[in-house]
Amino acid sequence: MKKGYLLLIVALVAALGAQSYALTVEEIIDKNIQAKGGVEKLKAVMSKKMRGRTLVQGVELPFTIYQKRPSLFRMEATMGGQTVVQAYDGETAWAILPGSTGKPQKMPSMQAKAFRTQADFDGPLVGYEEAGFAAELVGKEKMDGSDVYHLKLTTTNDSLRAAVGDFITHIYLDAKSFLECKITIEGQTGGTVFKVDSYPVDYKEVGGIVIAHSIETKMGDQTVSRMVYDKIETNVDIDDSVFKMPGEKGKEQKTGKE
Repeated sequence: MKKGYLLLIVALVAALGAQSYALTVEEIIDKNIQAKGGVEKLKAVMSKKMRGRTLVQGVELPFTIYQKRPSLFRMEATMGGQTVVQAYDGETAWAILPGSTGKPQKMPSMQAKAFRTQADFDGPLVGYEEAGFAAELVGKEKMDGSDVYHLKLTTTNDSLRAAVGDFITHIYLDAKSFLECKITIEGQTGGTVFKVDSYPVDYKEVGGIVIAHSIETKMGDQTVSRMVYDKIETNVDIDDSVFKMPGEKGKEQKTGKE
């Protein structure tokens, strides 16, 4: 009997010890930020210019993305000899799409609201509380034979970075590198429930920070797109007019191309 009690005490002490060394959600997020270079280096990057290719339904489309703090975003892609533009200037989300009039048009409200998240310069984990997110550690799980930390982000307000309303973001961090290996966004728009999975890989250091150079996006088991970045530049000179909708406030639109 005494031996049984002794074993019970040892088991309880071991369990309590394991709990005391378990990482909190704040510690896991801090390790993710450190793995990317740390807050100071991340905040020192004021702009990005990214060139690459995206494969959509077997068709490869070259693209260029311009990003600038605090929330400016522009993506240009060549499709069938035409240039598709999607942009956000901090207030207005707009696009130039093939098959339309060829003129810039403001995005519909729901599309614009979702598109605003692409303007999030640092991603949702950097300053997540100030950005309007609540973070929860769902647990430690297995993914393709490796340990991952599963984080769940929900929105607490409609700030710029938490602009997706009631959408829920699941972020899976590799337990060794603490870098994202899967990001799932699920929610409802226009009465339709959706779930999108993204798989960032091929992390490389650029300008002192670590960035994924390939991202595969899936809906269910179907690959929607695969983006590969051939060249990423940081702290490049990008004029704010690059992000402005042509014709707005009388400002001339510039492409920012060299």
